[in-house]
Amino acid sequence: MSLNMNNLSEFEKIIKGKVDSFEYPYDDASWKKFKKSVSGKSSYWGYAALFGIVAITAICLMVYFNSQNTASLCLKNKLTDKQDNSVAVNNLNDAKEINADSYNSESKTNIINSVSSVNKNTEVITTDNISNGSISNDNQVTINYNNPVINNIQTNQHTNKPNATFICDKKEGCLPLTVKFIPTEISDTLIYSWDFGDGNISTEKIPQHIYKEDGNFSVTLIVKYYKSESVVTNKLQNLIKVFEQPVAQFNWTNNDNVFGFENLSLGATKFKWIFSDSTSNEENVSKVFRVSGKYPVQLIAINKYGCSDIFTKEVNVQITMPYQMAANSFTPDGDGGNDYFGPQVVENDNDNFHCDFKIFNKNGKLIFEAKGTPNDVQWNGFDKSSNKLADEGIYFYDLKIEDKFGNTDRKNGKVILQR
Repeated sequence: MSLNMNNLSEFEKIIKGKVDSFEYPYDDASWKKFKKSVSGKSSYWGYAALFGIVAITAICLMVYFNSQNTASLCLKNKLTDKQDNSVAVNNLNDAKEINADSYNSESKTNIINSVSSVNKNTEVITTDNISNGSISNDNQVTINYNNPVINNIQTNQHTNKPNATFICDKKEGCLPLTVKFIPTEISDTLIYSWDFGDGNISTEKIPQHIYKEDGNFSVTLIVKYYKSESVVTNKLQNLIKVFEQPVAQFNWTNNDNVFGFENLSLGATKFKWIFSDSTSNEENVSKVFRVSGKYPVQLIAINKYGCSDIFTKEVNVQITMPYQMAANSFTPDGDGGNDYFGPQVVENDNDNFHCDFKIFNKNGKLIFEAKGTPNDVQWNGFDKSSNKLADEGIYFYDLKIEDKFGNTDRKNGKVILQR
């Protein structure tokens, strides 16, 4: 085997020199001289010496050929490395050429190294001095010397598909139902598209939606990275259940201060009436109000899903005082008939009322005043200032009456005094 010495390294030259020094040319005269020098010895030692020389020569030849193979292998790897580097640089230039068309000078995006595996023959190099300004000097490219191709050079694109799974804070409830939806992957680089199943959509990351109709609704989330073509859709069938709402309503009637409340609610199975001083779970109720005033009455209607509606209405209670004036004229002559003028209580309920009764003449002068029960305030026709029977004519009265529950009434009018 012959080698071009110009291509060998200094190490290879040294190995070759050493091996060449072990070659000893055959000379018959020298051999005979050697045999004479050991003529006094036995033939055994001569054969031993001969065997030693042959063994040494064989070892030297083996060393020589091994060194030749090693030198050849080093040279081959050296040349392969140079070829690989050349291919890698060419591929890098190609990659730069390809990516330069898809990037402008303002983007300054990074080359993503997505090589699946790197072995002992793989080297990471820095792509410095790449022209066009579209790739920064800090970016790296992975080159495999066993297969010298620049693998998967990309530009800020997501190689994995986005995640379209999501959860919600509630899955069922009564109208109106507010639901908050939260995606598993929350990122500013994602585009979100929500379909709530009721005709409404949203592009918010974490939307909150109000369902205003009852029924079952399927929810869909579609996600996509801004700089990727991968679109992932996730649809959850009948995810949201919205229950119908009952309608509470009532009306009332009044019969001598006894109020009857009629339930007009729709879609309800349970009811609760709430008054100022009591409650009831009956469907229809009656209530006696003792004091005049405005009272809020509330009805809660509940359906089989536990959904409820509340209806409140103010009831204006006006208690009718059970009294009347005796007549519009009287004759205080002592004959026992129509001798007095004043209030008269129905059903002999005299003791449950208190009166303040006043009589004025046509000039507005107070001629009579009395306080007490209705029976205690009757006017007998006398003028209290003179203690004499008043003259015939028209007189005016003012009556204030109050019952035991605190209800009050006031009445004004005129009466004719006759003799």
